[in-house]
Amino acid sequence: MFKRKERGITLIALVITIIVLLILAGISIASLTGKNGILSKANISKTETTKANAEEQVRIAVMGSYDSDGKLDINQVKDNLKKIQGQVSVSDTDGDFPVIAIVDGYKFIINGDGNITSEGLTHIINTGDVTVTNKDGSTIPPVGADEGTELKITFTASVEKGTITNVEPGTVQDGQITYTTTGTEKEVVFKITGQVGNDTCETSFSVSLEKYYMKSELKASDIAKFPDSFYGSEVTGYSCTSKGVSKWRIFYADDSNIYLIADDYIHYTNIPNSKGGHAPSRYNDYIITFDTLYNDYSGSAWILNNSLAKNWLNQYFNYTPDNGASYPNRTRTSPNIKAVAYLMDTNIWSIYAGTNQADYAIAGPPIEMYCKSYKQTHPTSNISCDVTGTNGYNYYNGSGLASDYNQIYVKPTNAKAYATWIASPASSNEGVLLHVTYEANLNTPTYNAYYPGFRPIVCLNSEKILKKTGKEIYALQ
Repeated sequence: MFKRKERGITLIALVITIIVLLILAGISIASLTGKNGILSKANISKTETTKANAEEQVRIAVMGSYDSDGKLDINQVKDNLKKIQGQVSVSDTDGDFPVIAIVDGYKFIINGDGNITSEGLTHIINTGDVTVTNKDGSTIPPVGADEGTELKITFTASVEKGTITNVEPGTVQDGQITYTTTGTEKEVVFKITGQVGNDTCETSFSVSLEKYYMKSELKASDIAKFPDSFYGSEVTGYSCTSKGVSKWRIFYADDSNIYLIADDYIHYTNIPNSKGGHAPSRYNDYIITFDTLYNDYSGSAWILNNSLAKNWLNQYFNYTPDNGASYPNRTRTSPNIKAVAYLMDTNIWSIYAGTNQADYAIAGPPIEMYCKSYKQTHPTSNISCDVTGTNGYNYYNGSGLASDYNQIYVKPTNAKAYATWIASPASSNEGVLLHVTYEANLNTPTYNAYYPGFRPIVCLNSEKILKKTGKEIYALQ
């Protein structure tokens, strides 16, 4: 009998199959890699796309930088280049063309005629966040440093697979750049050099310093933002027709107006008569009372109709009792509100309003203004006021007030007067007002008490600004 032959793959066939597979694998790998491979072509395509996109953005930035005379504006060129999305570095040659821009690693040179030259891929120097402090490293005040103060600039710089080798101006150590200004620069432009293998790369980096310095001219809103930096400062250049105030200080500011307070009590010879022509009584040359003049005023209705400062008694005028009566304080005629009418008479106190410098003047700070100002400079204090009855104001935490900020809140005894009149009625009864004693307490004397004096308040015109001329001294412009 014949035996059936066993069928299988011969060794030669196996070898040939393996060889064919290796050839096919080699062809596949070659098509993916290598100079002309698919992956290489994809990378080239991506690179060319990135470069083309970068170049297009540079051209758009340059096209939008011509002035009305058709001349290329170098500052506009740099501004527009810095708006490009991605990693961007912009520098120039001593403030002149050509401008060098590195966008996503590609270097472009822009000449003054608008011509753009591409120099291909380069190394990018990256810079970190900037820290600006005083020269000794201490924090700059919120309002800014004084003009001429030397500042310390610190930031980091790095280049991938390389090191930062030099910076002008300043010093570099372990990638951290430090420079101390002269106090006169408005901007510092750093030229940073890096080294990657045998390649040298450069960039420029600018730091603007104007925002770190105090404004040279201050509006009311500037002062209102940082009251603890300005309240109590002396203001020069304010003049008024009445003598007796040798120095004015900042007491309060809102978004529109700056309010000044007399640094000390005023002499009785500089205190105006009432609207009826009566002079206030006096205990000595500075201690003044109202017992001879308060009846010249009808009361709260007179203040509402005549005083330019009536808004500082808003809580009092807006108070409505539980019985629903409407604005009872419009017709209040008690002695304390009549006395306050004298204090708030912006017509007679206009002798302190200056010549086209102030909107009005009054005899002293109202309690609402006093509490607002004090709370701004002493935020942990619970000082406040409210109205719960028709007689006048309640006050809270009115003991142990500070005499800081050049004594704008509390005037310690100086043999002139023992308290400052507050232009507001008190709630205790219809015969008492508010004042601040030399012992640093808010208190409620009667309208004919013989120990308070006057420290006028003036509301400067809204357009008035102050210019710093010395430490805690500002000139009215």
